[in-house]
Amino acid sequence: MGVFDKTAGRGRKPNIWIRYWVKGEEIREPGKGGKRASAEYLAEIKRQLRAGTWTHPRLRKGGASRFDNYARTVITRRVSRSVATADKDERGHVENHLIPAFGTLEMRELTFKRIRDGFTAINDKGLGGATVRNIHSTLRAILIEAAEDELIEHVPPPLSTKRDHLPAVVSVRPDGWRELERFEASEIAKLSACEAIPSARLVMYVTYLLTGSRFSEITEIRVRHYTRERKPMPSLSVHAAKVGRHRGLGRKRREVPVHPELQAWLDWWLDHEYEVLHGRQPGPDDLLFPTVSVRRRNRGLLTCSHNEIFKQWQRHDLPAAGLRHRMLHSARRTLLSALKNAGVPDDLRRRITHYSVEDRVLDAYTVWEWGVLCDALGKVHWGVQAPAPKRIRFLQPARGSRDSRRATVASGAK
Repeated sequence: MGVFDKTAGRGRKPNIWIRYWVKGEEIREPGKGGKRASAEYLAEIKRQLRAGTWTHPRLRKGGASRFDNYARTVITRRVSRSVATADKDERGHVENHLIPAFGTLEMRELTFKRIRDGFTAINDKGLGGATVRNIHSTLRAILIEAAEDELIEHVPPPLSTKRDHLPAVVSVRPDGWRELERFEASEIAKLSACEAIPSARLVMYVTYLLTGSRFSEITEIRVRHYTRERKPMPSLSVHAAKVGRHRGLGRKRREVPVHPELQAWLDWWLDHEYEVLHGRQPGPDDLLFPTVSVRRRNRGLLTCSHNEIFKQWQRHDLPAAGLRHRMLHSARRTLLSALKNAGVPDDLRRRITHYSVEDRVLDAYTVWEWGVLCDALGKVHWGVQAPAPKRIRFLQPARGSRDSRRATVASGAK
């Protein structure tokens, strides 16, 4: 091992390199400026060799083998492979927890002890046990990819709850919170009658609550997915966000009956309010609920983001209606509970709100009559009144629309 000048004796500017051998292979790589700095760098190489954490220069090019860079690369791969949790949950685990704990380490330096010590710091944040275990699962996925890329020789043993490396899966929420995370029919009626909530969000809320959908299911619905002519109730074709391993070709969808109280809102939205806000009649391929965020529209994005809706829901809309805070996801618990209390059988409840049901075999060979599903949903009465013709808008109508002259009427301005 040694430091040498490649241009020695040539009368040129010094070009310092270091040379050493690993398992009989001669390794040469650029030094770190002068001879002294390069000698210190060579000493660090020797330390890494003794510790077994040395990485070949080919794998270190551009810092690709450092944890923060490699972890982001793995998340990008998993997003491209359509891993459902990669783009949001796993990316959040990496940026918020794993990079602060391991970011500057080389992948080969992630030994079991370093991982255990890093998760000790993560545990001290007071996160729920399930959250910490999910963060650990994301790290395991990154380590497996690193082994396949030969950045590490083997994947370290996993951390364990039994050996107190990870916290037990115990909810950090108080007992009984699930019973409180739903809406009564009277509360939904009160929310829908609140004049202070802009129509662009209010029609989304009513659709949420009366179909029991997930956020990502609602935001991707297009106008053609709403079939008004179907009898005895119209239908809303909702893509199933979670179908497990049984995806098949394309995206699975479920047909949800549209309750008459919801039908009045959707018809009003498409026949009148959509044009008021967006300046044109909706086409079949238009999103049913396109974003009204100017920032997202300027970026060329058409779908609503979760934060765009949730922040308004939490900070403004629920307080304006005089209702206590609940999550958007409470819509699923609300509808499922209402159907159960109305005496609807469990298999019918699952068919309305989920694609994946308890028995996949029976579900694959069972075709429900549309009238049966409509009868089941029709047993629930929400007390939601039809929308008023004048409501607070979210956007000023586009110039040229037939309601542009009434742009300020709904907001109460003169």
